Amino acid sequence: TVLVGLVGIEREWRGRSAGLRTHLLVGVGSCIIMIISIYGFPAIAPNRDVARLAAQVITGVGFLGAGAIIHRNSGIKGLTTAGTIWAAMAIGVACGSFNFILAIVGTLLIVVVLTVFKKVEVKISRKNPTIILTAPGHEPLLEKMPQDIDYDVYNSALVKAANIADLDNRPTVAKRYRYKIHTIDMFIKRKVVYKNDIKTEIQAFSSNKILFKYPLKAIYSFKNVSNIDIFNLQGDFVLCKKGNPVETITEVIANKDKPMLIAENTPNEVKVKFNKNIFTRKELEDYTIRIYLYKDEKYKTLVFETTIPKKNFNLTKEKASH
Repeated sequence: TVLVGLVGIEREWRGRSAGLRTHLLVGVGSCIIMIISIYGFPAIAPNRDVARLAAQVITGVGFLGAGAIIHRNSGIKGLTTAGTIWAAMAIGVACGSFNFILAIVGTLLIVVVLTVFKKVEVKISRKNPTIILTAPGHEPLLEKMPQDIDYDVYNSALVKAANIADLDNRPTVAKRYRYKIHTIDMFIKRKVVYKNDIKTEIQAFSSNKILFKYPLKAIYSFKNVSNIDIFNLQGDFVLCKKGNPVETITEVIANKDKPMLIAENTPNEVKVKFNKNIFTRKELEDYTIRIYLYKDEKYKTLVFETTIPKKNFNLTKEKASH
């Protein structure tokens, strides 16, 4: 009772379905059956097979252990508890056959496996929860560019994984997931800009004919509507003809001298002049302008695209006149 009780206490402490009472019943029952197998049939003592009842106990407890195993979508739970039930039976059989040293040594080994090796398993186990996220259209998340990923969804999944690891008594795994959340937050602040982070508007545009050419000039405004200050932001202004880039102008949108603060109401303005020679106004219809913003050149985000305006305008002057 004491030996199997040690195993049962460990399972009970971890909140498993088969706890102290279950292990005590299995151990004591196995011990009684083994004693009966040895001394219970005096009439046939010379011809009795003492191992027969023990074999039946092994089979019966196997079914009991199978009942402790639960299959879920996320995997299989209860294998260790099923193993401890079977081990409790073995301890009972050893005690019933008066192999007390074997029973004591076996119990100590089982307790060591359940306690000490639990910490080792956390470090080397490859059975940690796996997060599989998909974006709209069922595209694998990891195949998408970082600036196209909804990190709110990603962080939410990591938080849930960390909580599951905590409930499963795996603090090291939980810490690893929370570190990933911190890493993602740092990555976004340093590397990624989202389309909805920056309000982009065209304030002025002109394409007046000069010496048989139509030079394109524009003024764009950029306002920070995100929840973090931006001290490093560049923009690629790409002139495209029928969807194909023909000229790219790179400008600084924000830096340490001209930051984009979340509390700042005045947007940053950037003047752009394209050098592409366009000779007819009809030809202007084939062109579009795309704006890519980025903190890191590897992660450019398309935030604005427009056709060439048919008329010149200057919203800044119009607002000033009013």
